[in-house]
Amino acid sequence: MGNRLFVLTSSFPYGSGEEFLVEESNYYGVFDQTYIIPLGDYDPGKIKNYNKQNNIEIVNIKGKSVRKARKIIECLGVFAEKEFWREIAYLLKKKNLNIYSTKQVLRECYKVYRLLPLVERKLESVIEEFPNDKVVVYCYWMSIHAKIACELKKRIPNISVVSRCHGYDLYEYRYQSDYIPFHHDIIGQLDKIFAISTNGKEYLEKRYLDCSNNIVVSRLGSKDVGTVRKRIIKDQVFRLVSCSYCIPLKRIHRIIEALSEIKEYEVEWTHIGDGVELEKLKEKATSMLGENVKAVFKGYLSNDKVVSLYSTENFHFFINVSETEGIPVSIMEALSCGIPVIATDVGGVSEMIFDKENGFLLDKDFRTEDLVNCFRKIHEFEQQEYEQMSEKALFVWNERYNAEKNYRNFVAELLHMEKEVI
Repeated sequence: MGNRLFVLTSSFPYGSGEEFLVEESNYYGVFDQTYIIPLGDYDPGKIKNYNKQNNIEIVNIKGKSVRKARKIIECLGVFAEKEFWREIAYLLKKKNLNIYSTKQVLRECYKVYRLLPLVERKLESVIEEFPNDKVVVYCYWMSIHAKIACELKKRIPNISVVSRCHGYDLYEYRYQSDYIPFHHDIIGQLDKIFAISTNGKEYLEKRYLDCSNNIVVSRLGSKDVGTVRKRIIKDQVFRLVSCSYCIPLKRIHRIIEALSEIKEYEVEWTHIGDGVELEKLKEKATSMLGENVKAVFKGYLSNDKVVSLYSTENFHFFINVSETEGIPVSIMEALSCGIPVIATDVGGVSEMIFDKENGFLLDKDFRTEDLVNCFRKIHEFEQQEYEQMSEKALFVWNERYNAEKNYRNFVAELLHMEKEVI
């Protein structure tokens, strides 16, 4: 009797946004075979992040592009689906039916309509070939991926279906209608939910009381960088680094506004990441920052290159001023290199940053002068004070976000979840 794992991703191993699966997938070897199935848009000819392994098969279910007329016909077909009308009835009951929420349901139902048969075909072929093996379907996101997994479970009851949940797929208040399609439904059907933070677990438990026994915390992790360099805080230049997509909710412009107030010492700020606001941010930095502040925009870098940069450069602090977060992998990576962090107290960030111990927590709605004062306080640090904060950063990473520890434990739980397929 063997063990088989199906992993439903958005674009991994082809696109960006799921780089943390590169490390996690290294631990799938405890299964006889793993099938990774990306469900989103991606170019199947360009693998971006993946350590090739013999027991992992990448399953490309992406079909040919659909013409607009065909897509319209398929969308109309959704109105014949019972799941669509069940969800509409739920929204009516919750007094949350509006144009926005209806569009959400229609869009998600269309994706299920298109993708479910393709995933089911692969799953059934494996079960037919290995009828006595045990199967787990693992969704990296608790969204359309989890809905498809739950539909599979209805058709093949003896499989186990589980999901991680992060931020956008977890916190319904982030959305205009305070609603994520089918959440109430899939949360009750999943065999286990792995929240990546205590904050996420508590949010689900309060919102879905009947499902609290199936929710556990399973943290993500970054790998050990080896030797952590000793950073000199009394450098001639204060060196700050940030890493995120250049999109509005990351509020990178707030960093520029705060740095524009610093006149009394030299600063070098490095930002890693690209996105729709990158050029706008470059222009803002050029127009607002004084001659004493140098801004360096690195653009997109792979996780390995990011960590390599942290390990070789004398960055003093990492900064993240996002409006919302789950558990930022970028903060994990900084901590693993012994870099203290300045961050807004949102999502599960307070589980990573302990104020004045391994960094500084800012209120979500911080004032620019709050961040400026934080910069000035850091500039006054003595070397010993800074080293203590740096050591605490590394300690927190090792205790909570060490990839080897976390992913071995997670995969062991997946094995424990399995049910025998008849």
